[in-house]
Amino acid sequence: MAKRPQNLIYSANEAPSFFTALALALQHVIGLPSMVILPVVIIKEAGGTIDQIQPLIQMSLIAGGIGVILQSLSSKYIGSGFLCPQNTGANYITASVLAVKTGGLSLLFGMTLIAGLIQASFALAVKRLRTWFPAEVTGLTVLMVGLSLIKISISRFFGLTASGTVAGWRSLLVAALSLALMSSISIFSKKKLRLYSLLIGAAAGYITAFILGLINLEDIEKFRSAPLFSVPRISYSYSFDFSLVIPFMVAAVVSTLKTFGDITTCQKINDTDWKKPDISNISRGILADACGTISAGLLGGTGQASSSSNIGLALATGATSRYIGFYCGAILILLSFFPKLAALFSIMPQPVMGAALIYVVCFTIVTGIQMISTKILDIRKIFVIGFSITAGLSVDMLPEIYRAFSMPAWLNPLFASSLSLAAVTAIILNLIFKIGKTNIFETKISPYTDNYYQIRDFMSELEMVWSVRDDVIYRAISALEEFFETAARLKLAKNDILLKVTYDEFNLDIVIIYKGELIMFYDSMPAKEEAASDLNYASRLSGYLIKTYTDRAECRSDDGICFVKLHFIH
Repeated sequence: MAKRPQNLIYSANEAPSFFTALALALQHVIGLPSMVILPVVIIKEAGGTIDQIQPLIQMSLIAGGIGVILQSLSSKYIGSGFLCPQNTGANYITASVLAVKTGGLSLLFGMTLIAGLIQASFALAVKRLRTWFPAEVTGLTVLMVGLSLIKISISRFFGLTASGTVAGWRSLLVAALSLALMSSISIFSKKKLRLYSLLIGAAAGYITAFILGLINLEDIEKFRSAPLFSVPRISYSYSFDFSLVIPFMVAAVVSTLKTFGDITTCQKINDTDWKKPDISNISRGILADACGTISAGLLGGTGQASSSSNIGLALATGATSRYIGFYCGAILILLSFFPKLAALFSIMPQPVMGAALIYVVCFTIVTGIQMISTKILDIRKIFVIGFSITAGLSVDMLPEIYRAFSMPAWLNPLFASSLSLAAVTAIILNLIFKIGKTNIFETKISPYTDNYYQIRDFMSELEMVWSVRDDVIYRAISALEEFFETAARLKLAKNDILLKVTYDEFNLDIVIIYKGELIMFYDSMPAKEEAASDLNYASRLSGYLIKTYTDRAECRSDDGICFVKLHFIH
């Protein structure tokens, strides 16, 4: 069972009051500006018309709302049960623009539906593919999400224009004031005020920007002219193009890996004793995200993806309650019926957006580093992480390198973002570097000699070779020492005992094979009062302790050959 972190005001399963949850959900919606911005980018890049923008935004909001609500469910079928909002996925932009240019919006909707189905298939297969996603790969993905946001957050914070000039002192003042309020409230305020740090900072930024004239007449007119109420129009026009399957598949793979990292982050920040990802929970979370994208394709919106920045926001405010997700989803769906409210978010001043992004980027980057640090890094893992980060950052630092090559269109989504390239590079290198890596070691140990140092040296060597966590190795050594003491005391083995140890990133298994009498395990500790009268007290105590040290202990005998399996979850 998860241990509640003390730094949280509302943990995953704690429900805030109605007005508190509503305000916190509104804060998360403010942190999802891409919901209304990226559909505009897609239409403009594809040469579409203004009339196509509003329905695309409305349906994207509904799809995002559906995805958030499903993600917040704590069900054995779908949903991770964590606060993990969705937004219009940046990883879908390149493929979406290509689809609109090739066959219009109907092709975008059809291929988005295909992408959602691909992601849903990954959700069902993720348990079998879990060796693809060790801590260094998922942690790297979360880290790269933060690093990939640095360029856009800094450029907005300083008001960098397309021509490369920096905005004046007014823009910088708005950005600095917003960020100072957000961070100082998080650090110095009492618990309740900390919940609304981004909301207060953004509100102050809006007001200051209006006073200083950074919200111009065009923005005001955009807000004023937007209708107060409008019923979204569902598009029932779909088309498909086999040549676009690859770019949308790449986008779906990146979205899946990103969700894997995001749900893992949610698990970690909601459990002080977190050690490793809960794969079943992640599978349900990926399926919820896939349903968001499937909904976008069916309704007429753009591909959806989990929002890492909003997870950082939840950690920053100390409110990770999944109930906030239900309110967040409801607000997103309601926004699709009230274009004027959506317009208010769409005219968010650039410096305010930059301040909000920097605020949550800090938590995203550090969380990624912490996830990577949960494992001992051997030379293989160091190169996986180092090469992948280098490849990812090269996209942002030297984009002209990739533009110089005439790559097929289906590869463009892979090289369009630092996150995509880093994530795919990490997966490929992780699989390649496993080649030649020994996953099983054997040794023979006599139970009737001083074997203390032999056991310790053998397991310590495996700790270095496999980068196994210290606590797992400690429990394994303790269990083995108890077993060999019992074997010697009861003369269980007739000759040397064979140890076979296997490891697969997630599990450490020790199989003990010997000829003789089978050891017995016990589920309960013998009472201390029985020590003087029970001749088997020491054996019963050892059998209980061995089972306590392991996550699962099993034993069986076959024609006098005993097999004892000690299982440790890594």
